[in-house]
Amino acid sequence: MPVVVHDGLLLVEGEVFDIKGICWNPIPKGLKHPQGLPYLADGPAYNLDFIERDLRLIAEAGFNTLRPYKVITDEKVLDLIESYELKVIIPVFNDHHIGIDEVKASVAALKDHPTSLFWEIGNEWNYNNLYNPEGSFEQSIARIQEVITTIRSTDNQLPLAINYGELPTREIEKSLDVDLWGLNIYRSDDFRDVFEEWKKVSDKPMYLGEYGADAIDNRNGDGLYAPQDQAYAVAKLTQQIISQYASQGRGQTLGGALFEFSDEWWKDYRGLPTEHDIGGIAPGGGPYPDLEFNEEWWGIVDIDRNPRAAYHAMKKLYNP
Repeated sequence: MPVVVHDGLLLVEGEVFDIKGICWNPIPKGLKHPQGLPYLADGPAYNLDFIERDLRLIAEAGFNTLRPYKVITDEKVLDLIESYELKVIIPVFNDHHIGIDEVKASVAALKDHPTSLFWEIGNEWNYNNLYNPEGSFEQSIARIQEVITTIRSTDNQLPLAINYGELPTREIEKSLDVDLWGLNIYRSDDFRDVFEEWKKVSDKPMYLGEYGADAIDNRNGDGLYAPQDQAYAVAKLTQQIISQYASQGRGQTLGGALFEFSDEWWKDYRGLPTEHDIGGIAPGGGPYPDLEFNEEWWGIVDIDRNPRAAYHAMKKLYNP
């Protein structure tokens, strides 16, 4: 099999694969998600040159995996991804609007593609109920079970993952028939007990589906631009992941997907997608140093693709 989870390891063509991932949602300036995604062939922003510039920067930094938030099926885009020797975590079902027929179509289109790494269900769905403001946890579980059954009956080759915010209970973990878990974890500059606690929850492997820090320090309420703080945090967190690699016999961790490649100017609903707004939420836990999610400043490159210190910090770790 091209990709398989075996003995707690992720194998690609029989070789151990550590996920050196980057979350990638490349919305250009002035546009919004998802219509503004440049890899959607029927969208207003479709632009292969734009995409190739991103892929080149991503590959040069040593990343080997993309974690997008919409399924990529355009052959020209997939060919570009393959040319840079990148794999894709496929977000086959992360929104309640996606129907079973669409899931089946995505699986049929991508199950044999050389860029496909594994299917992933949800994006911290326990927080957002599959992005359904009227949904419930119980309804989300039922939909997820249906999708798992659909994927298992359509493709028995690629591994299947589910993405969760923080750690599930042991009961929830046991109730879902997946091969690995993605965990979105934001705990300042230290994962603390995540790796040890996961051992108590599951004997399956996991990867960090999202982690990182934004480039704003709002502790004094002045929105200080702090790219060096961002670089420090992403490097420290990534080093902690590397220290837990299952491939080195150190734990159950397959790697991680840093959030994120580029800034997204559309995300602060109080502003405009043509403006770089400073604003976020502070739920009591979050990124270093202010524990505040400054939504438009997470990129390791800015929206014009100028690398920040965090880009160079990651390149030093992944492609020195």
